[in-house]
Amino acid sequence: MATDPGYRLYAMLKATPALNEFYGAKDYERLAKYTAELLESEPYSAASLVGTFEVVGAPSNDWHPAFVGDEESKSLPTFAELAVVYNFIDAGSQQKFIDVTQSVRTMHPAADIRGVGVDIGVGASDHWCPGQANVAFAHRAHARRTVNADALIAQGLYGQNVNVVIIDQGLDRSSIKPRNWGGGLNWNGSPPHTVAVGAAERTSHGMMIARSILDLAPSAVLYDVPLIPQRILVNQFFSGVSSAQAIYQTILAKIASLRTQPRWSGPWILVNAWAIFDRASESPLGNYTENKALLAGSDHPMIAQVKKAIHRNRLDVVFAAGNCGEFCPSKRCGGVDRGPGHSIWGANALPEVITTGSVLSDGMWAGYSSQGPAPDTNTLAKFKPDLCAPSDFVETNDAALRNSGTSTACGMTAGVVAALRSFPAWSQAVVAPATMHQALTKGARRVQGTAGWTNRFGNGILDVKGAIAQLP
Repeated sequence: MATDPGYRLYAMLKATPALNEFYGAKDYERLAKYTAELLESEPYSAASLVGTFEVVGAPSNDWHPAFVGDEESKSLPTFAELAVVYNFIDAGSQQKFIDVTQSVRTMHPAADIRGVGVDIGVGASDHWCPGQANVAFAHRAHARRTVNADALIAQGLYGQNVNVVIIDQGLDRSSIKPRNWGGGLNWNGSPPHTVAVGAAERTSHGMMIARSILDLAPSAVLYDVPLIPQRILVNQFFSGVSSAQAIYQTILAKIASLRTQPRWSGPWILVNAWAIFDRASESPLGNYTENKALLAGSDHPMIAQVKKAIHRNRLDVVFAAGNCGEFCPSKRCGGVDRGPGHSIWGANALPEVITTGSVLSDGMWAGYSSQGPAPDTNTLAKFKPDLCAPSDFVETNDAALRNSGTSTACGMTAGVVAALRSFPAWSQAVVAPATMHQALTKGARRVQGTAGWTNRFGNGILDVKGAIAQLP
């Protein structure tokens, strides 16, 4: 059955025994039949929806342990909700699916369909504006000076006992020292279209982020979670927010389990150097990007997971602002999804996360860096980005390794947070993520005559000395 890829949703299905019997097998036809039978049954009674959709993805297959009854799986956590992605033949069928689900949820809060959200593609936030020759003269040493990184050394803060999860294109294990390698956080291997854990190239996007983290927090332990494919394939849709949501659900459970053991009881940081570039495939518009929930009284499922990571799990979550600034946006940015007020969306715009834009090492704002204000709707923030960090520089000892885009700024910020968290009095058990967020924004250095928040710089440039002065 051919359906219109413009009408795409994913649903969080209750992990019932009937679903678990075959979950783990990539049998999309059976998943579609399961959903159709569910909708035909009480209390849904929506037989007219049969044949109007097809299953095109099941990200929980890639990230959750198979629900089988053997002894090995009994030691793994189970999940109350599993993600399944659907395409609908038209807008009317998609809307009826939403309406039926909402009606049933209103009367039966424990219904089998727990949540529904638009699936929209995400992309890595790496970019470099051609013609900016000064990138050739900026080295990591300059970027370190820009954020006053030596203040970390003076305090003996190296990221000791801190765990950093890089949700990206993958890491190269051979380029990371054994003491810094934590492995992957998924149970069932790597998702389709991504590299295996630890098997990325030395020059990968994920390694660009890892370099900045380990430069600022050289004792931190990195965990590889491949999400973004290394190459974009024509007519392929993957790395959507449904995949990110399934990944978050899995790694939050894994971290909660690991934290019960002394080796992993320290702080955890989630690094997300990716963003929404083009809202053209979002239908209905704004469901994820502006958190306009399809089901009353709920967040988009992905946004709910990020909030859970911060509020319930007490994790620091760092996002890149994106590369859709008004002067040299990425070519992937939608025609109207760029510039002030049109370039920071979804989870990147949550007030709880640390959202980072880019400056050059001399403090000049980068013309590709996404600009606020953010949507300012449905619990999303207005004053984003929070701050900017250096980007567009090469490695001091290897000029072939370029660091660019708000991805690098995201890595620099995560590295500073990892280093600060290594001071026991500033652990997540003592200093909440909201307090760390506030220290970074209040301690940021004002530049170019700015006062207060601006749509380019946020609250200013990341400054280690300023952050330390703000922490208790």
